[in-house]
Amino acid sequence: MTLFRSKDRGRKRKLPEIKHYSLRERKVKKKEKREIEEKQEERKDVKKIKKEKKIRESPKKFKAMQSLITKETRIVGALIWCRFGRRMWPGMLIEGSLVGRPPSAVNTEWVFWFGEGTVSQMDASAMRPFIASFRDHYDPKYLSKSYERSIQEAVRVCAQRAGKCRSSASDLLEWAERGFRGSASGPLHDDKSIPEWISARLEKLKKWAQDISTDDDDDEEEEDEDGGDEEEEEEEEEEEADQRPLRSETYEKEKEIWDRVRDGSFSVTDVCISCGGTNEVTHCHPFFIGGHCASCKQDFEESLFLYGSDNIS
Repeated sequence: MTLFRSKDRGRKRKLPEIKHYSLRERKVKKKEKREIEEKQEERKDVKKIKKEKKIRESPKKFKAMQSLITKETRIVGALIWCRFGRRMWPGMLIEGSLVGRPPSAVNTEWVFWFGEGTVSQMDASAMRPFIASFRDHYDPKYLSKSYERSIQEAVRVCAQRAGKCRSSASDLLEWAERGFRGSASGPLHDDKSIPEWISARLEKLKKWAQDISTDDDDDEEEEDEDGGDEEEEEEEEEEEADQRPLRSETYEKEKEIWDRVRDGSFSVTDVCISCGGTNEVTHCHPFFIGGHCASCKQDFEESLFLYGSDNIS
């Protein structure tokens, strides 16, 4: 049998030489490394500046920046797009007081959602003007009745502000898809009044909010009253507890009885195995030698069958 021997076997491996630098050399190395890192950071900054400049000069980006909702355009009654669930949805900016809500937080606005008739507090940075970005966010392929209804309601508000009330729904949608022609300036952009049907809906939402607030106040009052009743019950229980014999006295009495059972003075069948009393045993225990007195029998039967989470067994 031939054994193959490795060529490197028996040879001493040469370890890589470790070079030791002096303190001065280490300082020079650190300085060189720091200069290289600074140059890399400068290059990154230059690339970032060039990229930002390119974005600013891009017409598409300029259009997107123009379509942002600014603080000046966040006016009550303005129509906007904002993300509602998974897609952009048309809405109208409103005040929280119109629906019985507190003022909006910083950088947020209350939005009334078309098609749904609900309100939400949304981030203002995620909002887009309805007219300026209609072509970007309107999705005609999304066949949802609530979405279709929301588009029709929002476009009809625009039409009312532009004086096109008599047009059909299809004509108004076509008018919107063509860019709301004839509405670059004028009453459509200046008018921010809230239509009557939206005001009626907001009034209902406000009433519901007030009713809920009233119910909460009533619940708190009931809890206060119940709290008073509970205090009285606790006082009664404390009085009853004061009238009961001490546990130590009961324990000593039971211990004395069971000692007599062990001595043979008492039979185990003559002692209640629950309370240790020597009253007349009226019920034999189904599993143990011994029985219960009348009161312990009732307690035992009440706790013999317990219901589970299914309320069956």
